This record gives sequence, structure tokens and C-alpha cells, in this order.
Amino acid sequence: MKLFSKSKRKSLDLSNRLITVSSRSPVAEQLQTLRTNITFSMMNQAANSIMFTSPESGDGRSIIAANMAIAWASQGQRVLLIDADFRHPSMHKIFQKQDYRGLRDALLTRQVNYQRDIQDSDIENLSIMTSGTGIKNDVSLIKTERIPHLLMQFKQVYDLVVIDVPSLMDVSDTQVLASQVDGVVLVIRQGHTTKMSVDRSIELLQMADANLLGYAMNSAGSE
Repeated sequence: MKLFSKSKRKSLDLSNRLITVSSRSPVAEQLQTLRTNITFSMMNQAANSIMFTSPESGDGRSIIAANMAIAWASQGQRVLLIDADFRHPSMHKIFQKQDYRGLRDALLTRQVNYQRDIQDSDIENLSIMTSGTGIKNDVSLIKTERIPHLLMQFKQVYDLVVIDVPSLMDVSDTQVLASQVDGVVLVIRQGHTTKMSVDRSIELLQMADANLLGYAMNSAGSE
């Protein structure tokens, strides 16, 4: 599997920032390269849902997922970004939105209320579903048939669904989710992620029969 960066020496340094992909900054160019590489990896697949995870906490997973959602939306694709991290949700903070309703609520009711559960990101073509209300650590909702049911609904409305999930080494529900999406990108933080944790993460994804598209090298430390 290919490393998603221009070279092994270059990595994304987002530092909790949302990037304007149309800009000519080095980071914006790397995001465009990452977008292109992932797209090529899915060229022969009917991929509509992509999950971003990482081996450990602190690998900068969430900010990369957010920026990649913006990157695809900038191409004119209708993108839905979902925060599936019930323990430490962050998308509402990154986009400065309220976390009053979202994924947890849709899972509880078994259907999506597009007016209440999904918010406009203020970025063209990009919508956001935050983690939602309810019991913060109720991961049992993830381990049901409800996620595939929701994804089927989203495929009727969006061109691409980007899902931010907890780190593989932290929670078991990430492994469950990995088997339910079309592709997985593993975010690795330069100088932080160990080879042992990467190897274990790949093993867990293989056990889940997940479609590992590749890796995104990151030098930022925030989720």
C-alpha cells in the first residue's frame, strides 16, 4: 500500500487548522496530492464511504479528516463529514458548530432527520454530522446493523461520506466500523506513532476484513 505523501520525508503539518485547498500553500498542495492518491486507490471500486483512523491518540486524525472532506468538497462533490468519536468528539469544535444533535441521535431513532441531525459547514458542498447528544460512551450503538443502514441512506444524498473514528488501539468499535465502510485511511504522526502500533493496527484491520487504502503521514499532534 502506498504512503499518501509526496515522499517519505514530507508530512502534513495542519496544527489544528482548516486549509483552503485552492490556496498555493505547501500544505494545500499536499492535501491535493493526498486527495488524488486516495481517489486513484478507489478508482476500480464503488467507494462512497471513507473512514479516517489512527493507531494511537494524538496522531492528528480528526484535523486531517476535516481537511480531506474540504478537499473533496472543493472538487464539487457533495460530502458529508461524520464525527463517530463518541468519547472525544471534535468536529463541532473544529468547525465551530453546536453538538446538539448528530450521529448518536440518528442511530437511536434508526433514521436521519436531515434538518436537525446534519449541519451546514459554511463551506460549499460540505455538510457535517456531529457526534450528537445522549450517553457519551455508548459505543454499543456502533456495534449494530444501524451504521450500514445509515450509510445506505447517505449514499442516496451524498457523493462521499467521510467518517472520523477513534484510534484503533484505544477502542474496539473502530474495528467494527472499519468492516462497514468502503475504505480506510490510517493516519500516522511523524515522530510519534510507533512501528509496533502501526503493525498492530494493520493486523486489526485485516481481522475486520477492512479495505485499507493506505496511510496519511502527519506531523501535527492534535486529534
